[in-house]
Amino acid sequence: MMLLSGITLGSPQSASATAGTSAVHAAQADATYLKYYTVLPSYAGAPERLDEIAQRLLGSAGRAIEIYDLNVARSQEAGGALSDADTLTTGWKLVLPWDAVGDGVQYGLLTDGTITAASPPADGSVLGADTGESTKTAAETSETGSRDATTGAGSSTAEPSASSSGAAAASTAGVGTTRGGNATVPGQVRHCPRLAAAGQEPEWARTQIGMQRAWSYSKGAGQLVAVIDSGVDGSVKALAGHVSVGTNVVSGQGLGDIDCLGTGTAMGSIIAAQPSAGAAWAGVAPDATVMPIRVTVRKHGSKAEIDARAISEAVSAGATVIALGSYVDTSEVAVVAAIEDAVADDVVVVAGAQLETDPADGRPLPTEGVVQVGGIDEKGSPIAEYRSSSIQIVAPGADVHAVGRTGTPRVLVRGTQYAVAFAAGEAALIRAAFPHLDAAGVARQMLATARHSDETGLRVRVIDPFTALTRAPVVMSASTSSAPSSANTGVLVRIALALVLLGVLILLIAHMLRTLQAPPEPQEDPAAPKPNVYA
Repeated sequence: MMLLSGITLGSPQSASATAGTSAVHAAQADATYLKYYTVLPSYAGAPERLDEIAQRLLGSAGRAIEIYDLNVARSQEAGGALSDADTLTTGWKLVLPWDAVGDGVQYGLLTDGTITAASPPADGSVLGADTGESTKTAAETSETGSRDATTGAGSSTAEPSASSSGAAAASTAGVGTTRGGNATVPGQVRHCPRLAAAGQEPEWARTQIGMQRAWSYSKGAGQLVAVIDSGVDGSVKALAGHVSVGTNVVSGQGLGDIDCLGTGTAMGSIIAAQPSAGAAWAGVAPDATVMPIRVTVRKHGSKAEIDARAISEAVSAGATVIALGSYVDTSEVAVVAAIEDAVADDVVVVAGAQLETDPADGRPLPTEGVVQVGGIDEKGSPIAEYRSSSIQIVAPGADVHAVGRTGTPRVLVRGTQYAVAFAAGEAALIRAAFPHLDAAGVARQMLATARHSDETGLRVRVIDPFTALTRAPVVMSASTSSAPSSANTGVLVRIALALVLLGVLILLIAHMLRTLQAPPEPQEDPAAPKPNVYA
């Protein structure tokens, strides 16, 4: 049986589209517009299977996991629920990704787990105005755009946008304002298919880093952590009051606290989920506030100019920490330049370690104020092929429990961006505990206090929030902190000492040579007459 990985796809309806009847209009306030497929007794003479359905309707058998994740544990009107990818029951209605096409694909409304048939949108579009796209063929949308191939949460789902007037009004609310509970901004549509919760497996990630011990010293109060990814669902209970409205850089208007892909919401929950929300775990920095900045509404990734603008937006809004999701390509020159500006403005930037497949000749990231994080699994093994020169620290990144979009309390996620979220949470703890530290000092404290894990045989060190908060940080002087890096400073000191010693050695040798080459002084003859000084 497949594990729920957090990959979710759906087909929300544009706010401006019509469904053909007044009943559909009324239902959409509490329902999700989608595509679905009714399982047949057999197809081509064989029992129906998810991989066969995915091949036929999505163009790839490998996308069966997407269909599975959309339907696992959802009660079916025909009885039972999907729990095994190899077992389907005739009459089950399977929610499909938005780009499904072919015989048997139907339109419907999902309300409280029940699918009701509905007419397709009048304009034929199942995507929102954020992308301006209409339905595509499976072949056109089968690629994965996320830079990190290990990403477990992500999708091709686009988000319905607000009406132009509603979005404009909402955008004036300010990216630093928080919303909690199920509050809704007028004109904003929240139609994302619900997820099924994962099991109650022990949470190894939070246990390993021991963040609860750190809470006696800091919970990240007063810190604004910008999550640059797919947005963060501000309506989920676990993040109530700790998500600002953010911004949508993709469209240039609207808010960031909507997320139909799920990656940004999962990152936000790892950073600031609340322990009082009924979950057995919480975020690393539960008193911090997450500022969502959307740079994508689909899994095909983002663009360098959008990513760079998102980083600048975070700095302008007063973020103290920036967490870069896997859609952000840190090998792009424009992105690196924006990161340099952020560090210059005293913002800690946490990014995923570069992969072996990333361009090796790109502009290097700053050596101060930036932390590059790799993801590990429970055994301490890296979850991706990282470039060894770029990985500075590691954090949990596989089989991590997170909050799913639409508030699903537990989904299992995998990806470097979740390791980034853990590290960004630690940065928020340090900034709150040591407000005198600048961005470079926070990064140094994280690296200096990371610990080796003997039980896993790690060659790199794991973040350790407790030690980071209980060990006094090294405060660099102004002259020292202006040096290019501590490593370079050490090299320069050693070179200077070597030059001094070489100079002393040269002087000694020169003195010895002069002594050997000087003519002997004349000896006085005792029998010689003495000069008459009175003459």
